[in-house]
Amino acid sequence: MKTDKYRHRIAAAATAVFTAAIFISSGPGVCETRAPLSIEPVEERNTYFQGDNSTIQFSITSGQSATYRIGWIFTCKGAILARDIRQIDLRKTASQKININLRMPETDKDIILDAAIDLLAVQTENNKHKAAFSKKIWIFPKAPAAYAHSLKDNRLHLFDPGRKTADRLKRTGIPFELIEHATALADISKGLLLVGEGIASDAFASLFPLIIDRARRGISVIVLAPQTGRFPAPLIKTIDPSRIVKKGRDIISFFDSRLDGVAWQHDNRIPQALLSWDKSKERVFGVVASEAAGWPWMEINFRNSRFIYCGFKLIKCWEINPTPRYFFLHMIKYSQEKPFKVKQRGKRP
Repeated sequence: MKTDKYRHRIAAAATAVFTAAIFISSGPGVCETRAPLSIEPVEERNTYFQGDNSTIQFSITSGQSATYRIGWIFTCKGAILARDIRQIDLRKTASQKININLRMPETDKDIILDAAIDLLAVQTENNKHKAAFSKKIWIFPKAPAAYAHSLKDNRLHLFDPGRKTADRLKRTGIPFELIEHATALADISKGLLLVGEGIASDAFASLFPLIIDRARRGISVIVLAPQTGRFPAPLIKTIDPSRIVKKGRDIISFFDSRLDGVAWQHDNRIPQALLSWDKSKERVFGVVASEAAGWPWMEINFRNSRFIYCGFKLIKCWEINPTPRYFFLHMIKYSQEKPFKVKQRGKRP
């Protein structure tokens, strides 16, 4: 504990010296906090993989024609890992992007690291205008060994015609039993049934009654984002609406506040297949669409099990961002909790 305390003090002192160096190199002047100058991250994601070479981009915007010195420092667990000072010219343009290239730290322990990038922009000529920004990031192990190990007793049954989900889980070290044919789903008597991502809409239409039946019989079921389309869902009429829970992206931070609940990709989006019910013509259809009104998360709580529809495209983004694989593991654990226990907590959706 004392070592960490001293590290934080050293890092704080070094940051102060680093900041002073920016001002000294910019010349004399008086700092003003009302300057029309801002620093903003270009991407909204905050999670990265340990050991990766990552580029984090920031946008510097100024309402005044001037040159600026930009200083940044990257710290993790009280240690300074990287720093730099550079100059940008905003005399002909109002904003400019800068790239910060970082090697993410890694540890042989199965822990999630918290780190920060602190930036300071100062006008070169007179130090009159300045802006600061601090971005906190979380750095995850690529192989979540502790999480995956906890699934060994849950018997994960995977039905995955496209094999993409099976490939990702195998590479990550997540144990599962592959179900080759849909007819074998009726033989599952314990464990958890997972339907792999990207299943065709016509195949899902014939599968839907089978997996709802499994959930009713006490086998929790998770469906990962299928392809867009419509499928008949008359069984929904037989389910008490109070058992159906719909959630948006807030379910991500509900499981773990460190996970990215806003953006996974460089375009600041989370790819998803939204589910809604069409009951307009006395028949019920499930509608899966990418941009229509609907929900990326829907669960049906039975007495001893859950049916979960997860429309976030976890497998597609598995290698891009740590959030999909860690959200997946949280979701697996959640599906195995008894619904009545969740009500006692008063925290689950």
